[in-house]
Amino acid sequence: MYRTVTSMTLVRASFTATVKTLMILLEAKEGQYSVVTRQFVVRPSRAATPKWISFMRGPRFVDLPFRVLLLLISVAGLMPAAMESSNPQYVAFQVLGAILIVSVCFVPLTAGLMGLVLFVVFGITFPEFVNPFPTVAGAAIALVLSQLRIRSFSLLTLLLFGIVVAHTAVGIWEGDGESLFTMAFGWLLAVILGLAAAAFEQRIQSEILMRTAQARSHERNVERMRLELALDTHDTVSHGLAAEAAIIRMLGVEARMEDRSDSRITELALVNVHTQQQLRVLLARLTGDLDGRRTMRAFDVEILKAAEMIGSAAEAGGFDIGIRVEALPSDAPAETLETAQFILKELATNMVKHSSATSSCAISVEQVEKQMEIWIEFEASNPALQAPTRTPRSLSARVERAGGRLSTSHDEGMFAIKVAIPVGNGVAM
Repeated sequence: MYRTVTSMTLVRASFTATVKTLMILLEAKEGQYSVVTRQFVVRPSRAATPKWISFMRGPRFVDLPFRVLLLLISVAGLMPAAMESSNPQYVAFQVLGAILIVSVCFVPLTAGLMGLVLFVVFGITFPEFVNPFPTVAGAAIALVLSQLRIRSFSLLTLLLFGIVVAHTAVGIWEGDGESLFTMAFGWLLAVILGLAAAAFEQRIQSEILMRTAQARSHERNVERMRLELALDTHDTVSHGLAAEAAIIRMLGVEARMEDRSDSRITELALVNVHTQQQLRVLLARLTGDLDGRRTMRAFDVEILKAAEMIGSAAEAGGFDIGIRVEALPSDAPAETLETAQFILKELATNMVKHSSATSSCAISVEQVEKQMEIWIEFEASNPALQAPTRTPRSLSARVERAGGRLSTSHDEGMFAIKVAIPVGNGVAM
């Protein structure tokens, strides 16, 4: 009796420790486990940035400083001190130039081409005033170069210097206009600014890629450590369960030698078997597909193995439970497998608890087709002096969650229970 109680305590303690350890490892993927508080700290998700803010800020890190700089230049061009005339047409050109400078932030090539066209128009209309549109072209050149758009940069550069050279050669408009030296100096500043921005952006992106690679490497190391811990936990608890199973068999042998049956030994053996099954399932979830849509092994092989283990466990306590497994599907969702294993274990446990005899107990498992759908059907029968007052609660709840059906009957001293679950609607433990 003392050894029976001790074994039961060891089984429960091992099962609890195993479940807690492996669930910590499984759920750690969604957050961080705090050893101090023994709770999960879920990483808070960052709120999504509004689209209009992202649009104004730009996709690159250097876009925001660029846009602020161009905005300041456009505002400076509209200051009263920058105006050389109060002519409405001249003021309209200045406003249009400021708008194009801001537009360079979003459509640099289009704004640059329009600026070059207006460069010529303004030079013809107001040859005596400073032309504001080379600034638009310079800003566009700097921005496309920072994006490493070499073709756009070359096009804008050729057009800009082509206009200046053509004016110098044939005189498109009256007056001196912009000198070639001044234009070249402004172009050089734009090139330096664009190349510096491109190099700065490249450095930032390289740093991000390096940090991302380091984070992924660290994550792989953590995953490897987690798997190693899971495997060590599995091996340790499996060895303990194997030792407990041996103790249970010894207790069963002693009981049979004394010509007696002990339902507590049988229940203990069933708990041991179920613990081993759940340990394998949890380990498979950690090392395999966490969604568990398909079984790691053939469904029929797993059910046959579970039936053999349950039959051996029942025999250890002196109960003779005949388990018959008919043709079953070889492939099924992992949830269906877990549900089927749970039903087998519950049916055997209920027999041990409520059967009036240790023999004439039977369980059958087979595949049936109902309304073009595959179902797994379980049938269990055992001697009973009277019909139970209610159906098993845990079994009934599990079958209901799985979308199955359960029925019971009592006839001529035999209690029968029939369970059917559809393949594909199993509920995971």
